[in-house]
Amino acid sequence: MTRGVNRLQATLLAILTALSLLWLTLGQRPWSPVADEVEFLSTGWNILHRGVFSMSRPEIVPPTPTAYREPMFPLFLAGMTALVPSLRDAPPTCFFHDPEPDCKPLYGALRTANSLFITGSALLVFALARGLGATPVQALTTFALLAFNFEAAKWRSQILSDYMAMTLVALVCLGALALARRPTVLRAAATGLAIAALVLTKAIFLYALPLAAAAAVIGLARKRGRHAFAALAFFLAAGIPTAAWMVRTDAAVGSPAITTGRAGIALQARLIYDEATPQELAAMFVWYVRASGNGWARALFPESATARLTIDNPEGFAIRGHELFPKRVAALAKTGVSTEAAERQVERELLRGLAANLPWHLLVSLPLAYRGLFLDEFLVLTLPALCVFAWGAARRRDGTILAVLALPIFAIAIHSFITINITRYQTPGLIALALAGGFVLPGWTTSLWTRVRRRS
Repeated sequence: MTRGVNRLQATLLAILTALSLLWLTLGQRPWSPVADEVEFLSTGWNILHRGVFSMSRPEIVPPTPTAYREPMFPLFLAGMTALVPSLRDAPPTCFFHDPEPDCKPLYGALRTANSLFITGSALLVFALARGLGATPVQALTTFALLAFNFEAAKWRSQILSDYMAMTLVALVCLGALALARRPTVLRAAATGLAIAALVLTKAIFLYALPLAAAAAVIGLARKRGRHAFAALAFFLAAGIPTAAWMVRTDAAVGSPAITTGRAGIALQARLIYDEATPQELAAMFVWYVRASGNGWARALFPESATARLTIDNPEGFAIRGHELFPKRVAALAKTGVSTEAAERQVERELLRGLAANLPWHLLVSLPLAYRGLFLDEFLVLTLPALCVFAWGAARRRDGTILAVLALPIFAIAIHSFITINITRYQTPGLIALALAGGFVLPGWTTSLWTRVRRRS
């Protein structure tokens, strides 16, 4: 009986995987790279052709080193470009600003990679569910909630690092599960390398690294013996690659960081929302509801409560937030301070302002949190499921489930705390939402069906 169930489960999983890849790939659309995409592509081109992390155009010799973008995704793009003949032979103009229209078909392999990241993440979440004791129905539900998440997949035609980050978060969660089950030096080192790769893909996860290292040291060292060596292996595997990149950045651009030039812009863009009045804050809770929120907010609130929420208003939060940091840095640089020193000073001022206004900042973070969470097509089901799943694990003191959920929940919280949390930022949070939905929703469905049958 068990063998038959396992065979059926494997067959259904294979069918769902094929269907996922099919719709994700066929649904891609030609797209000419802009903004962030070009920064990734130009860095990847420079890595492949000139062996340096730089966004300099081919005519600039020597290329100017940069740390404006994290290294992992450009490295991945460099590898893809080397392997795919159409990309390898493409003219350099296809990798820089304003690529020619003829370049559009050449990016197909990079878009397909996003489809593979999405389906791969769904398979990893399926493995997580099975590892946590899910039934076949629950595990297949977790897969479907991620693999067929139409809203979450709408960015897949763009060359961005978000889906790669989601896959790495799933890998870290799987590593946390493996360590909770049976800690070994190899498992600890592999999990440490996965979180290092994640940090070097999305610098925001640097804030999770000390917490993860502390949890590993405390959790594994308590078991003593060779498990203490597992904690050390995790710390070294996570820390050495991260530190090495920061040393490189310090040598290349004079700042020991994962990235330079973007943290202050992101924080200023987020803190501008703290200027919201109580009425604007109330409007934000409605405004950020997917699809219909803007219209509802305009119907429920006066124009003064929604005007600054529109993205095209020059006096709105979006435009002012992105323009203010460079203006403050430029003004300070005019006093004779170097640009790097000016950026650091403005960043310190921003952090002091955040600390001084922390209660209101946390309150404003709430609507921004679910602004990003509406990336999930099934949020009205998965968010309540996540609350129930996490609360149940906390009440039972189930450290394994809490360890698995920790990183994606951290991603949900940190993005609303220090960024404007646009929807694609929350792809890592989908891991927790899909996992919880898979465990909880089949039970709710069965209970509802039973009640309906009793009443009929």
